[in-house]
Parts: sequence; C-alpha cells; structure tokens
Amino acid sequence: MAVIRSFRPEDQVTLLEIWADTLYRDPVSPDRFRTMVLLDPNHDPESLLVAEVDGQPVGLLIGRVQKGHTEVSYIRDKAYITAMFVAPQYQRQGIGSQLLEHALNWFRSQGKKTVLVSPYPYTRHYFFPGVDVDAYAGGYQFLKRHGFEDGSHQAWMSMKLLDFRIPPEIVALEARLKTEGIRVQPFAPRYLTGLLGFLNRVFPGDWPALIRERVERKVDDDETWIVLDGETVVGYAQFEQERFGPFGVSDDYRGRSIGTVLFYRTVQRMKAKGRKSLWLAWTGGAAQRFYERHGLTVDRDQVIIKKEL
Repeated sequence: MAVIRSFRPEDQVTLLEIWADTLYRDPVSPDRFRTMVLLDPNHDPESLLVAEVDGQPVGLLIGRVQKGHTEVSYIRDKAYITAMFVAPQYQRQGIGSQLLEHALNWFRSQGKKTVLVSPYPYTRHYFFPGVDVDAYAGGYQFLKRHGFEDGSHQAWMSMKLLDFRIPPEIVALEARLKTEGIRVQPFAPRYLTGLLGFLNRVFPGDWPALIRERVERKVDDDETWIVLDGETVVGYAQFEQERFGPFGVSDDYRGRSIGTVLFYRTVQRMKAKGRKSLWLAWTGGAAQRFYERHGLTVDRDQVIIKKEL
C-alpha cells in the first residue's frame, strides 16, 4: 500500500524522471511543470496527488476543477485528470487504483458529476488531448477497468514543409475571393477588437483568452492570420513555433473555400519564418478530413475518456 498525499516541492525531480519514463511521448521540463501545473489559476494542492512508498514518490495524478470565474460555463459540474502515472516497478500493485480513488472522492466532495481524462477547456496549454491508445495502452485499459468510457477520438497530425507551396488553384481562388470583398492577411493591432468579438461570438471559450495572452506576450503579428469581409473579421488562424492552430471561419462563410486559403497562407508564412514542419495535437471529424486532403497525416490516436461520479 502507498501513502497518498499532496505534492511537495522536493518531489519534483523524481516525479519528472518517472514521467519521462512512463509517459515517454510527452516528457515535461521543470519550467513547463511549474507553468502548467503549479501556476495554473485552478491549481489546488488537494488534487495534485502523489503516491509515496517507503518515503519516495512513485506516482502522480493531476486533477483539476474550476475555481472561481471561467469563460467556459459548461464545465462547472465536471472534473479533469490531465496526467497520471505510476513508476513501472510499482505498477500492478494497486497504487494507481489508490491514486485514482482518492482523486474521485475529492472530485465528489467538490460536487462534480463527471470526470474526464482530458485537458480542461479553460487552460491555454495542455500535455495531451486524451489517452494515447497505442503508446499508453496499459493506462488506457486501467482506466477502462475502473469504469471510464470512450468519448471522442482526437488525432495528432503533422506534415513536413520542405516541399510545401501554394498551388496555382489556391492562388486563383484567393483572387476570386478578393473580388467578393474577402481578404486573408496577417493580423494587425487595429483588428484586435474585431478579432476578439468574432471569437467570442463564434468560438467562445478559451480562444479569446488565447489571443489576449498572445498579445500580452508580444507574439509576432504575422503569426496570427485573419479573414476580413470588408473590415469585419470572419476567420482566424495562428501558429507558434511549429504548432498550427487554432483555426476557424464563421459559419456563414463556410462552403466557399475561405478556410482553405487561410490555411495555405498561414502555413506559407510558417515556412517563410523557418519552420520545417507543422503539427497539431487535437482534431477529428470533418476537420481531420480537411487536413488529410491538404497533406497532413495522423501520428497519434488519442481518446478523451470519462466516468460518471
């Protein structure tokens, strides 16, 4: 049996070594752990749980619930597990079950009705969209045995940019859209209010907060692209390093290949700024099919799984 307790600063070095060994596709540096876990506004020591055996940390579970105001109202009755692991030599000894049960009891005490193994929507950063069913098959089966059920599958996709270029038909399409008053261009500060208004209307949640954060960090304007109908923002895409997205167009403007032009112009700027590849961590359905048509391939199958409490 393990002792289940809250995280202590002296646990960090050992736990991050175990993390790199168990969640080997998704290692985390000390800086990322501090930023994404300890400095998270929704961090609660009661849900950052450590399993200890003979005085040594051997496992970790990161739980999250909403604390105070958030822009995403539909998560108020939900709890989230954003990462969980046990050192290989201590697996199959009931330690993972202890960690999980402790977390579930705490979630219930907070009045939550559902728990998801997923990033929660009001974070701007996450370790992974769901459980990697190939790399972490053992963890996936562990959660299934504890009553978790499959939700949506999310694809991690990528593409090399060495031979990327904008096809002539996309150039012609962009020219036609310009005759209709539709322009695709880099973001400029004078469009900030319009962009935030567009995102609040069409993609409410963490996308507006993401833009505000990027402006505060002084991310280069040309790493955000917008679609304008006259002077009205009707579409948006962004990248950071080699990560593409979010990316979306207003419902009223879909079906006109505007998103296709936005995608190609944004990716062309990525390449022009020295990016050698493109990746995105979270997509599925029609969006996944769009990316496949334009050269991306699936690298990982990740599933968001949930349990009613």
